[in-house]
Amino acid sequence: MAQTFKKLLNVSEISAQDSFFNLGGHSLMAMKLAAELRARLGLPVSVGQIMVSPTIEGLASVLVDETLRNDPEKAGFGHILPIRQGQGTPLICINPGSGFSWQYTGLPKYLEGNYPIIGLQSPRPNGAVAVSEDMQAAVEHYYKALKGVQPEGPYRFLGYSFGGTVAVALAAKLEKQGEQVSFVGLLDTYPPEGQEWKRPTEAEAREEVEREKRQFFAAAENDMSDKVGLAEQDKMFNDIVANYDDTVRLLAKATTQPYAGKVHLFVAEKTLPDGWDEVKSWAPFVKDLTKYRLPFSHDDILSSEALLKIGPRVSGLLFNSLSDQSFDE
Repeated sequence: MAQTFKKLLNVSEISAQDSFFNLGGHSLMAMKLAAELRARLGLPVSVGQIMVSPTIEGLASVLVDETLRNDPEKAGFGHILPIRQGQGTPLICINPGSGFSWQYTGLPKYLEGNYPIIGLQSPRPNGAVAVSEDMQAAVEHYYKALKGVQPEGPYRFLGYSFGGTVAVALAAKLEKQGEQVSFVGLLDTYPPEGQEWKRPTEAEAREEVEREKRQFFAAAENDMSDKVGLAEQDKMFNDIVANYDDTVRLLAKATTQPYAGKVHLFVAEKTLPDGWDEVKSWAPFVKDLTKYRLPFSHDDILSSEALLKIGPRVSGLLFNSLSDQSFDE
């Protein structure tokens, strides 16, 4: 396992406790790692297992235990995705419409410090997106999951698209309770009011799945072609189709609660509709908004290229959120 880790990460030394993602790994590289470990070990290693247990020590403990190998929580399909272990105030990353927080795994190498990075997810069939009648009920599910991993503030949120909507709702709820929220970051997220929401047709759903496949697996097509890889891929994308359908259903009737704290909005310029004023759209709900325009599309805002710009900026903002310093653009 150590030899395989070192080869893919292009490092000469590695310890059993070093995280694959802290050393520069990301979701696409994790697919290659899973495929190589399956070939070398003869064990059903999945990408999700690497996401949840990214150290040699942690992954080995899962692989040698049949019960853990078959545990969906250990396979990245649970309600919580531990993106980085650490100490201190965590960064809570909330899933986009896909229901998965895997796309955030490229962030750790840019975020200085040793604080935990935790993904909230909506796995099927019992995730927040699947079981909720409306957005308010979904937020309650996320709130319970949040309190399970972080009972007390200060809270720091990063949300992409649907996840950003949840982040603002959680921040507003916590603020009303008198709890401290020190950071809210939105990745190309806008209030659901005033947007046209329609549930995808079958053709649109298939197109969305193909886009997700390209985003997750384009660089590793051959590495996901064995039985284990294909089974994981099928489960993931069946869930993605259903989750997108449900998030549109929830957003179509959602209302945004006002939040008095500061919000940082990262705007994907390439897919911004003509005439859309992102600051004006948030004005009725957020009074303190700072925007950062990026030359990317909505679908690519967590790509490796985008993270080169977003990662260091978020790192600085998170540092200032705990030190009470101002951040100059």
